[in-house]
Amino acid sequence: MKLYTFQRPAWWTACRQNGYYVADTSFIFDESMKTPYNWMLEQYKKRIHQTSASALIWVWKEIPEGYRDGATDWDIEEGYKENYLFVFEHSEKDVLWSCYNAWHVPLNDGRLTSADEETYEDTLPKRYGWERVFDFNWLIKHEYSDGATKQGVIDYFTEDELCAVYRFNETLNTWDLLQGKSVKLIWA
Repeated sequence: MKLYTFQRPAWWTACRQNGYYVADTSFIFDESMKTPYNWMLEQYKKRIHQTSASALIWVWKEIPEGYRDGATDWDIEEGYKENYLFVFEHSEKDVLWSCYNAWHVPLNDGRLTSADEETYEDTLPKRYGWERVFDFNWLIKHEYSDGATKQGVIDYFTEDELCAVYRFNETLNTWDLLQGKSVKLIWA
């Protein structure tokens, strides 16, 4: 299946030397995100397969609309304004899908609770409900998600799987092809 990921140019340079693309913890830009990222890695090992990876690559089946202009708020806050968009083919069986909106609960060190559980939320364990980010039926029922905001994680992809790399051109407001064959970009 066709997947997309946004990464920094330095990541591309580092990975191309190896011939495969793997996440690197040095590219996690915020120390506060390490706990939820490590938790997601544990879930990947439990639900998909064991891996020696120390971090995961975030992927999309459809590119979130918020990325259309090439930068996100956290990029700008970090003084970083350039993302590369990687398009590649990868086996869906190796993707752990979760809800983008619900994922922000673990990212913000919260608990993923139903309305009934909110009254005693403070007594619940710190990571309570985090595994619900994978349960789209529960998330839709409890209005955390419309089911359309899927994100995935993988442990790596290879140079052979890479189809194209794009760079956002701020002047023209377009995604310019840097490598590979031009492919239709699918936006959410």
